[in-house]
Amino acid sequence: MRDDTGMAPLVGRREALAGLEAAIARLREGRGGCAVLEGPAGVGKTRLLMAALAHAEGTGWSVAAGRATEFDRGMPPATLLNVLGSPPTAPPVLGRSDAANLTSILNGPAGRFRLVDRIGELVQNHARTRPLVIAIDDAHWADELTALALGVLVPALRTSPVLWLFTRRPLPPHSPGQDVLDSLAGEGALRYPVAPLTDAESAELCAHVLNAEPDASVLALVRRTGGSPFLIEELFASLLADGRVSVTDGRAHVTDDDLPAAVPAALEQRMRDLPADARLLLEAGSILGRPFSLHEAARLGDSSAARLVAPAREAVRAGLLVDDGAELGFRHDLIRETVYDGMPGAARRALHREAADILQAEGASAVEVSCHVARSARVGDLRAVITLRDAARQVATSAPSTAADLLLHALDLTPDGLPDRPLLIDEAVPPLALAGRLDEARSVVAACDDPVQAARLRTKLAEFTELDGLAEAGGRATEAASTSPERSSRPASGWDSLTDSELRVVRVVAEGLTNRETARRLFLSPHTVDSHLRHAFAKLGISGRVELTRHVVTREGGTREGGIRDNAPTAHEPVRPNRQGAARGPARGQALTPPSTTTSWPTT
Repeated sequence: MRDDTGMAPLVGRREALAGLEAAIARLREGRGGCAVLEGPAGVGKTRLLMAALAHAEGTGWSVAAGRATEFDRGMPPATLLNVLGSPPTAPPVLGRSDAANLTSILNGPAGRFRLVDRIGELVQNHARTRPLVIAIDDAHWADELTALALGVLVPALRTSPVLWLFTRRPLPPHSPGQDVLDSLAGEGALRYPVAPLTDAESAELCAHVLNAEPDASVLALVRRTGGSPFLIEELFASLLADGRVSVTDGRAHVTDDDLPAAVPAALEQRMRDLPADARLLLEAGSILGRPFSLHEAARLGDSSAARLVAPAREAVRAGLLVDDGAELGFRHDLIRETVYDGMPGAARRALHREAADILQAEGASAVEVSCHVARSARVGDLRAVITLRDAARQVATSAPSTAADLLLHALDLTPDGLPDRPLLIDEAVPPLALAGRLDEARSVVAACDDPVQAARLRTKLAEFTELDGLAEAGGRATEAASTSPERSSRPASGWDSLTDSELRVVRVVAEGLTNRETARRLFLSPHTVDSHLRHAFAKLGISGRVELTRHVVTREGGTREGGIRDNAPTAHEPVRPNRQGAARGPARGQALTPPSTTTSWPTT
């Protein structure tokens, strides 16, 4: 039997679920945490996550949950804002006014770090009422700015009643989401590898799907699924719909030996009998790549919303789509991928181009439009180049690595000899450097046709590498302009002389992280981290990390100045602080004051 989500009951996973339930129980003591569910697509990570969230809700805790999508990576900080502003928690962690305020913060000086600070405050304020569980499914797709926030907030809130739960696939191996989850796992986050079901567990799941005991013919087919819960459900749902499974005296028997053995084949059989408009709806949704409205799907499919109402109902009834009351989404990302991959490449390219035109006409940001432009443009498409460049400018300060990717794609579309190429090269190198992608920045410079431009950029890269780094050199004026009068008149030496950028770095380093680990946590380059440490050591009159840690503990061992506060009292019951489990000392979770960043080169 299936539950109201359309999924069969959870089978197996007892040890992992017990561990998650124990982490949920620790929230009662004011102890937060983090857990990552890992495994290939279709292995049952989402089902296990949903069981844990149901337990959290049953315990009375708040839940904020959502799924990252492939297109989130081009629209920072879409992942985290969507999760924190979504049901089932009422009221949500982020209300509409909060979202508008965050947009204003992001567009201001040192916006990405101030945004992280503000999100942290909102999360902690929400957790004061009752413990909070924040879950991100398919977190490997998380955008760059969400990854930055997770790298800072998860450890910072470890002594608050906030539990973070993530699922991820092993691929893609390198992305902002994967990198931050690797970092969190290396710092003590719980890891639960989700393996395929055993033969006995597969048979149990099959019995739930068929509502009958499987006989030998059914079990033989189950073994061909490799223990994938998703494939078992899809395969037997398809066979039931086609009448190729019979049930006699409570035992199920397969009546046809010509059976699909892969997800695409099973899904194709399920979609085969859908009306043409329903298939059009699925294809349009797969192109949009995120939860979508009937209006959007209708425009992309050259149809009308009214005409798609019945097909949408049919797709939901078939278990292919889910309806949250406002938008439609695919029940599983594998379904979307199968629909998408089943379309001819030329059709996908054309529909992405139409999606870009539709979104642009409706006033969508250049960032969202660029997600479709990148999948449809050809070399020489200068309109696409302009869109990609505009999108890069929108996210340059908040997500420099994303901006760099957009500009590199624009370069790929721009033929040699066009006057736009030198401008794109000038714009691409700074965000590459700021994101710590120096080898790629040097490659772009090496491909520069203008020797004067190449020499200038090489000089700037050398300055960035050998001196303070782009963020430090270019950001001091921004930081000075955005700090309070008290900070602008800071002394020349001692703890109070440290800039906000230096404070953020020394607090993380005091946890025991290396310069490279600190750079990954804060999305800075290692050169910038090294520069901040040199300045901090000089101002404090010290020469080593042990002395630095003593300073941090002495000055900030208790309540922090502004930002997120450790051991915030909660209304559900008095919190009993538990610092014995701190992995790297009491500095973790100190004030989240933002360093300044800029994508402009330092002036000489």
